[in-house]
Order: sequence, then structure tokens, then C-alpha cells
Amino acid sequence: RGLRARLAVVDGAIVGLTPPAPAGSASAASPLDVQLVDAAINASVKATVPHVGPVVLDPVQITDVTGTISRDANRRFAISVNAMVDADSGDEARVASGELKLTRNSASARFDPPLRVGAAAAGERIDVRVTTVARDSQGDIALGGLSVRARSLQASADTIALAGALRPDGLTLLVPKQVTLTGVSAERGRDSLVGARIEVELADDGTGVTVPVRVSGQDVGVRARGGALEARLKTLNAELASPTEALAALAADAPWEALKDVRATGPTLRLTADPQALPSWLDALRPALSPSAPAALSARAEAPDANPAPAGRPRALLRAIERYLGSHPVALQDGHAELIGPDGSTLITLADAGLTTEPHPSGGLAVHARGAVHRDGAERARVDVRSVIHKGVVAHASGTLSGSDIAHHISRLSDHIAIRPAARVNLRFDYERPSTDGRHRVTGAIGLHDFTFKWWRLSDAIITDLNARASFDLSVEASPSGPLDIRLKVAEVIVDEARLAGSLDLTWTPGEMPRRFDARVTMPRQDCGAVARSIPRALLPRLTDLELVGEMAFDARLALDFADPRGLELSVNGDLAACNVRSLGPGIHPKRLTRRFTHRPREPKRGTLSHIRLGPATRSFIKSEDLPELVKTMAWVTEDRRYFRHKGVRWDLIERALKLDLEKGYFVYGGSTITQQLVKNLYLDRGKTLGRKLEEAIIAWQMERVLSKDEILTLYVNLIEYGPDIYGIKQAARYYFDKPVEALDALEIAFIMGLKPYPHRGHAQWVRGELPPWWIRRVRKVLTMTVARSDLIDRDDIAILEPLQPAFRAPTASDLARAARVAEAQGRGK
Repeated sequence: RGLRARLAVVDGAIVGLTPPAPAGSASAASPLDVQLVDAAINASVKATVPHVGPVVLDPVQITDVTGTISRDANRRFAISVNAMVDADSGDEARVASGELKLTRNSASARFDPPLRVGAAAAGERIDVRVTTVARDSQGDIALGGLSVRARSLQASADTIALAGALRPDGLTLLVPKQVTLTGVSAERGRDSLVGARIEVELADDGTGVTVPVRVSGQDVGVRARGGALEARLKTLNAELASPTEALAALAADAPWEALKDVRATGPTLRLTADPQALPSWLDALRPALSPSAPAALSARAEAPDANPAPAGRPRALLRAIERYLGSHPVALQDGHAELIGPDGSTLITLADAGLTTEPHPSGGLAVHARGAVHRDGAERARVDVRSVIHKGVVAHASGTLSGSDIAHHISRLSDHIAIRPAARVNLRFDYERPSTDGRHRVTGAIGLHDFTFKWWRLSDAIITDLNARASFDLSVEASPSGPLDIRLKVAEVIVDEARLAGSLDLTWTPGEMPRRFDARVTMPRQDCGAVARSIPRALLPRLTDLELVGEMAFDARLALDFADPRGLELSVNGDLAACNVRSLGPGIHPKRLTRRFTHRPREPKRGTLSHIRLGPATRSFIKSEDLPELVKTMAWVTEDRRYFRHKGVRWDLIERALKLDLEKGYFVYGGSTITQQLVKNLYLDRGKTLGRKLEEAIIAWQMERVLSKDEILTLYVNLIEYGPDIYGIKQAARYYFDKPVEALDALEIAFIMGLKPYPHRGHAQWVRGELPPWWIRRVRKVLTMTVARSDLIDRDDIAILEPLQPAFRAPTASDLARAARVAEAQGRGK
């Protein structure tokens, strides 16, 4: 009873203990030698701790100390004490009732209400509350119910364990080797952090200062800017930056800078799409989340960028990524992220996400990223990409991209491409940066599903249900100021059931027309029925019943230098002999053309001309045996000089048409054979789409197989247009010369056959009553070609016909009125 002692503690270490002198002793400083037995305690203690590291604690007053000292059967002492603890800092009472228990190997204290201790650090007041304190025989200290408040920071933990915080003597405070926190919660302003368990490992930094070096956690989460950003990690393991770097990062509102070599599993992220609510370190997302972003992105896709980004910016960004992640490796697994709209709805979800970075053995940074994008309850994209970044450039990349969102991005490459909701892309690629030859190279395979295509030159209707897959080898050589040299090889393309292969060499400057290209398409021998089924129906709207049987193959090449359209080269070699037609389309039966039939012509703006009847079943038709040979000869001489050598299509005429059209910059010449022109007049319209040309070619190919050349030629001269509402050679002869066909001379036949490309312009010359010089040259050319290709006339006959002015029938008022009505109906004017 009545024990009094003075205890001095400086910097966490006991530096002085002055016990009372034993009874009968002459000196107050003599060693303490008290024989303790079971006893009661009644005392008061005042403890002043000047500082613990950078923290200065308020004085602590312990009063009304009562308790007992006891000894068990093994003569081990235990102390149990109750006291009132007052850590009064002057602002308010901080009195707690405490219970302390001490044994030889452990100690514990409990406070009710929690003990409040005031402190100061770096000029800021700190309020600390604790409910329990315990120490075990290993010198580990455990605090329970701890909370800390410092101005804007509030933090709490269910327990904090300080491993190795005391020496075995239990009196000297040490810097712990590890700090373990459970039930952690911290708030600062609108930001908060929670953690089921967090462990901090400490070590000497080499200068005698102990610093945190590693952090691990379970179920750790942060909530930033009032909930604009919520993130959670199932597990976390991270190395920490140096104290200086960590403090600088926290001060700069960049907490990730305080971490390096981060490895985590089960990361989840919830981000609200309100640009004003985002933390500063998410500034890069603000443009993408702004309400005007879609319109801005759309406008940028349609118009060239007036202020393009400097060429070095992507490389600078990659350098920054390489530099930062090279020293801060990351390993995230099984991640999940959500983008939430201002109304609380989920806009985008990222599932099964992962990101791993590590130094690459050959230098640079190896990055592996993966994830699946979900929107509207369905998966829209999946990405799994591995890459190596070295010296600010992507040295290698490989992986897979798939989903409808990838299809959306591809559709933005061209205004002609569109996709349906179910459209998707599967892309596998492997990219290598140039080494010695300076060519970027990408190999892989791509699959397109449910694409649509709309281009007026190809088809009047939208081409739907496009499905294709291909393996490719693409290489690109780019110079800083010159064009791109692109080489593409496609080993196999499968469009529905059809199989093709091809290659493309292209010289192109982005933003400009291509300078040069050389394309080749090869179709290996295969079932021609499968090929027919693979052609999109929008390309063959009239051949809805197209059915082919047998086999076919072809090889085509098109080479063009846009600076020299005349140098265009087109070659097509096909083998269709073993392919046969079972059906084409409703009303399209070339075999029936050998019978008697009636045909009414059609015009684009007037429709079917019901007042005109043509064909073998009409009186206007002249049979082959009744047609003058000169009429037949001049028909093929003027339109198709190789008529008797082709099988319906002449690729040299198509080549010539392409040259002329490219040279003029608009459609000038169609390049059709006589067979194709007959097909157009009988079954098709005058549209100038590639789809119509394909229909024309298929029908012409079949027509040549079921009709003789003479039958086709006879139908042709009897059915084609020779002027406004003037169809057939018989009516043309009566209209222009008031003669039967058999009475026409060579000059008159040459004029009529020269009408075919420009029937309305030729009719205008008839109205004038004489031919201008340029039309005379045309007539002379027709006569000269006939001399060169037949023995029906000779040059003397041409001389007799000079000056090549035919004796026309004079137009009547009714002729002119009818021609004016036709011109007006066709939109040509008078």
C-alpha cells in the first residue's frame, strides 16, 4: 500500500525508474527489494510522454487506481487494476474507466467509454480513441476499437495488431515489423476507404529509418467524390514507393503513384458518368463522358480534323505507360467494372477483366489486357490482347477481338458499311513492328457476321446478311511524309458457301484517293451452286430462283495507276463449261426466246410502253432469213466486233469502259456486248449498278448457251431502240427513210446502226435534215469498219455514197409533237 514511483519514458523507451526506498534504508536510490505477496493496490499515476516519433501526446492522468496483485499455484504473479483515465487536453473531458490486467507474459487494458487521447502531428490536432489494448509474450501489441480524427480525416479499425512493437522486457517501444488492421474505414472529405483486412510490412530503408514497404489486403475498397467512383479489390498485394514519393503522390491527389508492383484479384469498379464528379486523375475520361461526346465523335468521323494531334503524341503516351508501369508492375485478375449514367442506369459493364504488366526479357514492357464489355444485358465485345511496348512504340501485339462493338468500330471505316444489332466480328491477329525491311506486318483471321452494305454503284437495295471469314497477311510500309504501301494477301475467303483467295497491292495517302492498286481474286474449282447461293440477294433482285449445278473456277486481276487511267489492266479467266443453269428468275427464260412472243419495252421514267408491241409474234418483226446481211453485219461491227468469238461477256470491253469512265470521272461507257444489250432490253432496266451488270452477265452467259449467235443478233436488231418510241429495225427504216428494210442502202443502214449508243441525239440530226461533220465521221467509220470485216461492200461503194448525207424523210408536225412528248416524259426537255 502507498507505493509511489517515478517512471520516465522518452521516445518510446524507459530512461528512468525511481522506486521508493525499502523500510530502514538510508538511501532513496537503493535497489527496490520488496517481497510481494497477494496484495491490494490503491494509487494515482500521471504519465507525460513528450512525443512518439513525430506525434506529441497530451498528458494522461490516471486516478482512483484500485486492484489486486495475486500469485497462482506456479508462483506467477498477475495484476488486475481498475482506474479512471483522464487525457484532458483542455477542450473537453476525456475520462474513461479502464481495467488493466498484467501477467508475466501478457498485458491487456479495456476502457469504457473508449479512451480518448489528444495528440499533435505536423501542426495538426489528432484525436485518438481506443477501446482495448493488449500485449502478448512476443512483444506484439493489439489495439481494439481504434479511431482517429484529424481535421478532414476520419479513420477507424476494429483491430490493429503491431507485430514486434515491444522488446521482450515489455518496457521499450519499438517500430513494429508489421501492422495488421481489420475492419478498416477511413474518410476524407467525399472520399472513403474500407478494408476487411490490411497488412502493412515495414523495414529499414537503409538509413536507419523504418518505412512501410508492402501492403496486402482483403476486400479493400475506395469510394471517391461522393460515390462518383467506387472500387473494390478482393485481394491486394502491392509494394510501396519511397516515403517521399508516397507523400508527394498523396499530396498531388494521385494515390496510385504511392504503389508499385500491384497485384490484385477480383477488382470491381463502379463509375458514374458525370464528368463534373470525376476525380482529377480521371480527366482523360471526361471528353468521352460529356453529353456532347457522341455528336463530337460523329462530326469528327465525317470531317477531317482541323487540328490533328501531333504525330509524336501517341508515342509520348506509350513512353509514359512504359516508364510508369515498368517501375510499377500491375497484375489484376477477375475484374469487374460498371459505368453508371446520371439517372442510375448501368450503361456499360466490363466483366472478366484482367491487366498484367511486367518487364519483357528482350527489353520494354509486356502488357496483357483482357475483358468483356456488356451492355443492355448482353455481351457486346471481348478483348484479349498481349503486347510489348519498347521505347515508346508497340513492338509486338497479338490477341483476339470479338463482338458487336468491334463490328461498330469497323462500320465507321466507311459510310457504306452498316450493321444490324446481331452483327459481330471475330478477329485474331499477330502484329510485328518493322525490323530490317521497314514493313509493319499483321497476320491473322477475321470473321464478319450479319453486316450490311449500301452503295448506289453496287446495288439500289441494301445488301444484308453479309457473312464472311478470311485468313490474311497484311504488311504496310509507311514513310513520314509519303504514302502508305499496303500489301494484303488473303489465303482464303469464305463468303457463306463460296471460297476465294486474293491479294491487293495499294499505294495510298490517308485522306486522299488511292494512287495505285493491283488486285487479284481467285476462285478455286468448286460447286457453282454454292457460289450462286452465296451471292447476296440484293445484287440479284430479278434472279430470285437462280440455281446452278456443276463446278466452276476463275481468276481475275485489275491493276490501275490513277495518274494514268488509260494504263488500266483487267484480265479474267474462267472455266464455266461444267456449270449449268437450272433456273434464273420469274419470267427470265432465254430458251423461250426461240418461240413466238410479244415484248413491250420499258423506260426508267415512263415504265412499260404498252402502246408498243415487239417480238416474233408481231408484224414489226423481221425473221433472220428476211434481214439483209448488211444490217446484221453493221449491227455487230458497230457494237461488238468480236461478237462471234465471245460467250456473252467481253472483258476487254469492260476494261475499255473502266478506262473511259475513270478518265472522265463519271459513267461514260458501259462496255456491254450485243448479248448483254439484248438481255437489258428484254429483262432488266437501264440502271448502272454493278449488281445489274452481274445479273446481265449471268443471263447473257445462259442466253449464249441456249440460242445461236444468229438468233441473238436477229432479236437484237428487232427489239432495240432507234429513237423516241422507235423500236425495231423495221420501224426505224420506215420512220427515217420511208423504206422497207430490204430497200435500205449502205449509207442508210450505217446511219441507223450508228444510232444505237445515242438514239435521241441521232434523231435530232434527222430533224435538222442533214448530218453535222462529227456525225458524218461516225457514219464513215461504220462503213470503213464494215469494209474491213466483210465483203458486203468495198471502198468504192463508200466513195459513191459521198458526201455521206442520207436522203431523210421529211419530219411531219405529228413526228415532232410525238418526239417532244417523249422527250418531256423522259425528262430530256424539247
